[in-house]
Amino acid sequence: MKILVAGATGIIGRQLLPMIREHGFELVALGHSSEGQNWLVERQYAYVDCDVFDPVSVKRVFEAVKPDAVINQLTSIPPNLNPRHLRTQMATTNRLRSLATDLLVQAASKVDTRRVISQSIAFAYAPRPGPAATESDTLFDHAPSGFDQAVAAIRACESVTLDTPGINGTVLRYGHFCGPESAYAPGGATHDAVAAGRFPEVGRSTGCFSFVHVRDAARATIRALTADKNGVYNIVDNTPVPVSEWLPWYASRLEAKKPARVPGWVARLLVGRFAEHMMVSQVGADNQRALQDLNWLPEYPTWKEGLLASL
Repeated sequence: MKILVAGATGIIGRQLLPMIREHGFELVALGHSSEGQNWLVERQYAYVDCDVFDPVSVKRVFEAVKPDAVINQLTSIPPNLNPRHLRTQMATTNRLRSLATDLLVQAASKVDTRRVISQSIAFAYAPRPGPAATESDTLFDHAPSGFDQAVAAIRACESVTLDTPGINGTVLRYGHFCGPESAYAPGGATHDAVAAGRFPEVGRSTGCFSFVHVRDAARATIRALTADKNGVYNIVDNTPVPVSEWLPWYASRLEAKKPARVPGWVARLLVGRFAEHMMVSQVGADNQRALQDLNWLPEYPTWKEGLLASL
């Protein structure tokens, strides 16, 4: 099977490419930046130059490669994402998830590519009481502070992946990444903020996080490819956890000061409504569908194991 990977040098792609090679599949990566191309060449991965926003470039690549399957991991998220500036900082990623994904899927359908697997996120569910969200729960279409645009882009990505005639589409909603090169690894934005005492709890810190180690996310992607299952899957660990539990524990592992606590209205003023939502009303995600349909078991089944592995 010939696999075309878009977003091959991102945080998941760097874990995913060696797994694809280990399974004996033929691999072709999309590479456009000189930095990405150099990374691929150094590791002896085949690549083709492609501007994913250019229909002509995308069409040319698909006609030349004729892949059996496409794995779409396209994002461009700044390492130090500022919740107050989501509209501008997420703009490129939103275009990748909407325009570029549409171009990839339409080009795939023209050359009889049958499988498309696209990246989405498991922390875009609308706030609600009760247990962790399943794949059938409602997305947060009216999210504040520019996250509504990110949710709209996610919907566009998922829709074209799942609904394009002739394409067997799978959407993987990944949780908050931990592990190497994540925000929770040394040098990552969350790691450094917590270590410096600049990551406070907000209100009662009841927002629920579902983490996933990047290696587990890559393994789930391989399982989605080989299991040949269609639909939407939450790719998260087994233990959704409130901020009030994981943040003090994580700070203690960094030997940092106990996080301060600020009221919600202060957080809204300082970092915006979306950051407050994450800390207070974000919903965790349920992974049972992925465990059953994809026969996937996380190597890091709990948030503690994932965060420890990040360090």
